[in-house]
Amino acid sequence: MMKYLEFRLTNKNKNYENKNLFKKMLFDLLEFLLEKIIPISNPIQSKLIDKVEYWMIEFEILSGNPIREIGLDINKNVIVKFPFKNDYGYWLDNNLTLNDFIAKFETKEIKQTDFEENWMKII
Repeated sequence: MMKYLEFRLTNKNKNYENKNLFKKMLFDLLEFLLEKIIPISNPIQSKLIDKVEYWMIEFEILSGNPIREIGLDINKNVIVKFPFKNDYGYWLDNNLTLNDFIAKFETKEIKQTDFEENWMKII
């Protein structure tokens, strides 16, 4: 049995907004070098994660583990979904469970049909 939640990520790390040009270039170079050494967990959609404002997540109720996730932009347009192709996921790659999400974020329960409808928007 599954449960579906949606929440807005309010404390996002907006990369480089408060950094000067030198720091931005340094971080870009460091990121480029690290990507050559360490495989990226989301090689296809990783650049879009910073644009996600809202998350929809499917959880297995018994274990509390996240199963699938959908990222939406500020206008609630679907821009990422995980797992998908070679991308593993953003929230799937941590130890947070259903109860953790409810405790840490302002979540609201959504219908399975809403989740599935959005899931099919990226194929």
